[in-house]
Amino acid sequence: LSLYDISRAPGITADMSHVATAGEVNGYVSEKLGNALQGTKIVIIAAGIPWKPNIAQVNLFNTNVPI
Repeated sequence: LSLYDISRAPGITADMSHVATAGEVNGYVSEKLGNALQGTKIVIIAAGIPWKPNIAQVNLFNTNVPI
């Protein structure tokens, strides 16, 4: 599993590495997108702003859809 994020990949990678699986988890940031994509067959892009308590779900959805 290769994780890429502009800033938070190391923390997310550490969290994901605790999952009981035989797979290896690697995290990449900034200019390392090419490394993250090397040898991949499937790419999942999760993007958007995170939910905050003062944001209605419908407003969060409407903001994140264009992203």
